[in-house]
Amino acid sequence: MIIVPHQDDELFLCGTVLGMLKGCKQNVYVVFTTNGDYGCSFEIRKRESIKALSVFGIKSSNIIFLGYGDQYNTEYRHLYHAPENETVESKAGYTQTYGGEFCLIKKGIHHEYTLNNYKLDLAMVIASVHPDVLICNDLDWHPEHRITSLIFDKVMGEILSDNIGYYPLVLKGFVYFIGWDGIDDYRKKNLESTKRPGRCYSTDKRFEFGNPYFKWNQRIRFPIDYMLIKKKKNRLYKAIYKYRFSQNAKRFYGCMMNSDAVFWYRNTQNHALGASILSSSGNPEFLNDFVIADSGDITKEKNMPYDKSIWMPAEWDTSPKIHISFNKIITARKIVLYRDLYSYAHNQCIIKAVVSCRQEGECHSREFTQKISEYELLSTISFGEELQVEKIEIQIDNNKVGFSEIEVLNSGLPAFLKIKVNGDYIYDYYLGTKTNDLHVGIEVYGCKESDIVREVIQDSPKASVLWQGDKLYFDKNFKRCYLKASLKSRPEVFDIVCINRNKTNY
Repeated sequence: MIIVPHQDDELFLCGTVLGMLKGCKQNVYVVFTTNGDYGCSFEIRKRESIKALSVFGIKSSNIIFLGYGDQYNTEYRHLYHAPENETVESKAGYTQTYGGEFCLIKKGIHHEYTLNNYKLDLAMVIASVHPDVLICNDLDWHPEHRITSLIFDKVMGEILSDNIGYYPLVLKGFVYFIGWDGIDDYRKKNLESTKRPGRCYSTDKRFEFGNPYFKWNQRIRFPIDYMLIKKKKNRLYKAIYKYRFSQNAKRFYGCMMNSDAVFWYRNTQNHALGASILSSSGNPEFLNDFVIADSGDITKEKNMPYDKSIWMPAEWDTSPKIHISFNKIITARKIVLYRDLYSYAHNQCIIKAVVSCRQEGECHSREFTQKISEYELLSTISFGEELQVEKIEIQIDNNKVGFSEIEVLNSGLPAFLKIKVNGDYIYDYYLGTKTNDLHVGIEVYGCKESDIVREVIQDSPKASVLWQGDKLYFDKNFKRCYLKASLKSRPEVFDIVCINRNKTNY
């Protein structure tokens, strides 16, 4: 399920993988939270989105419109900041959902534009489909992108806290930072990977994106739909062209067409979600709500404040403590702490985690101490092994340090690998006539480098090709070969790419 605010955002967020998802016989749903009716009629945007998604074989019955406004006229600046049950008016003059929206189809009624209804509708959509994979935009500079991301996180926090055994793969990404504001390098001979964006709409140089906790070197890179690299006027080009009246979106095609699709992983198997959390002071409810960055003013395009959903100990609390109790024994390997974004630049602290666990039927405690530097946003306390945990007490030696979220984790991403050249994901790679070697790497997630098996499959017996470490060597007779990388422990996890001396050999 793909969740975005505007019609066309789905293509900028994950258009390069849509065809691949359908090709794997996945039932793909696309949810638009707004009607995109500020500056353009909803009828046009709805018609365009249905036509665009039909290019990928996505049926109109799988395209869901929540029907909310695109920006608001309100004294509260935005629907997100209004009281939960107070109705506000959109810029287009509406006060309730419209346009054959989800709540009308499901319940036979329109919903007033309230924050509570927005949350209820999004929760109802997710509950009705129960998708295995959820892809949602994160904190771009547009207020509707921000409310979509924040409400999604709050809804997921409530769903995951219910302990119903539902742990979907959740990926967050950016529409503007990487799509609209991306680098147009599509015309180069070999398709290049997504480049780090130059704009983040913050004067704080330590923030790389609208979500300060997301770092470029922690991105998850997925391969794209192979058919997109075959020709320029492919499915993505045809789909983006359908948005020609509302957005003229095709002018950004070169920015979105890259050899990888970039996301950030939010781990839903966080044992702190649904756990009982108490603290010596402050509001501990913010520590396990799945929201890592929240704001008191999402309408502020540049330098949006991150001043909500933060646990902060009281001034009188000289020995702050956080107590986490689980309703059953859990298996964990580490604790991840998200520092609050206001105190972190001025204060360092020492964290002690006292972990009560069971070993061979007996209870005992393990202590783990870690110093957190003043500019460290994300801190991980590793146990070094799997522990059977009953409860955790976190002790902090500085009451000027707060946290926005705590994760208690055991697992990470599923095993996955991809072959790359000079850091770019490749599929069919074309060499120059004088190139005799390549820098070949392998991107790995959820597995170890030592588990990788490398193999060269040659087309010509006369040519010599050697894959040694991160280098691939060719002789003058080389025309074409295939590279295969797989896991020794799981042979079904593999990647195969083609290396060509020139395009006439393909």
